[in-house]
Amino acid sequence: MVQPVYDRHPTGFEDMAQGEGLMPGDQTSIPVAKTCTRDNLVPLGDRDITNPLDRVDYYGDLIDRMYEIEGITR
Repeated sequence: MVQPVYDRHPTGFEDMAQGEGLMPGDQTSIPVAKTCTRDNLVPLGDRDITNPLDRVDYYGDLIDRMYEIEGITR
């Protein structure tokens, strides 16, 4: 569902990645929390958000962190 957005606007996401280098702090990693916060960030790391396989891998990390926070074991 998301890939067509990346395909349609490829330079937009490249610009975001370059812009992150100019801003202090982590602008792309996603926090896992019940309230709006920048705590508990799950870092994107070396993955490329425009790569569908990297996104799937990252979503797995987000789910793992959510389970950890909620105390859910699989």
